[in-house]
Amino acid sequence: MDDGSRSTGQSVQTFREHGLAALRQVLPSKLFADVWPGVWRRSAVIVPEVVFWLMCCVALGDGSMAGAVTAFWSTLKQADVDVPLTPVCEEAFCTARKLLPMKFFDGLFHELVRRFDETFGDRFRWRGFRLRGVDGTTLNLPAGAPALTEAFPPPSNQKGAVKHPQALMVGLVDLWSGICSGFITLPLKKAEQFGAWWLLRYLGPRDLLLGDRNFPNYAYMAQVLG
Repeated sequence: MDDGSRSTGQSVQTFREHGLAALRQVLPSKLFADVWPGVWRRSAVIVPEVVFWLMCCVALGDGSMAGAVTAFWSTLKQADVDVPLTPVCEEAFCTARKLLPMKFFDGLFHELVRRFDETFGDRFRWRGFRLRGVDGTTLNLPAGAPALTEAFPPPSNQKGAVKHPQALMVGLVDLWSGICSGFITLPLKKAEQFGAWWLLRYLGPRDLLLGDRNFPNYAYMAQVLG
């Protein structure tokens, strides 16, 4: 936990000092246009690219969306993203976010993974194998959102249900490069093994899969070999 906190803190510091410049080579404007070539009004301020970067800013630790908009606006200008001088309000962001389907973010994620593997895939190998790890973690989701509560019911005990809805995230990660090749988010009632089975689609013929004793059984190993 401490290592993760330091890593996140360093990411936030780098982001604040250098803005988006350090990430533009990896995530240029053209990539967003290729993933989601939808037609946007010329007057639109929060285009898909801006929606993505603002969400990243909040995720890296800048607090609420409302508080992040103003601080983030100057980094967009420095990165030569065409936005007006005056920051938009949180409501405008929410409207723009609703216009983007989940397949936009899914496509962006998989295209980034594909490009990384194409450029650096042969660098992170052990005896010719890519080392992959699979594991799960519990996520606390925002309280007060009926749709989230319905999809990811809060767990309960003898004292009643907890405050936040919770989800189970299972990920497939390259253990040397740190790149997440795939993930799935499930209700807690689903087992980690279910998520691991679903992630097998991302394995390649030269992947060496590592997991703790919660995962292996004959059926799972047969699926891996398949």
